[in-house]
Amino acid sequence: MIAFGSKSWGIVLHETALKESFDNKIDWNNTYYLSPDAPEAIIDFDAKTNFIIGGLIDRTVIKNASLE
Repeated sequence: MIAFGSKSWGIVLHETALKESFDNKIDWNNTYYLSPDAPEAIIDFDAKTNFIIGGLIDRTVIKNASLE
């Protein structure tokens, strides 16, 4: 069976807040939130950098929702 949509993404959902779920596992000083509405693109980064996706693109895009 082939999974479609979010079922095919291989994501893990947590019911706790982000920092509660990952506080001891992430270097928060080297973590950046990504947004499709960011004013500039990432050109270069260190492989040890953590990125958090700030928004997913879908059919109901709300401009600047993840940036704000």
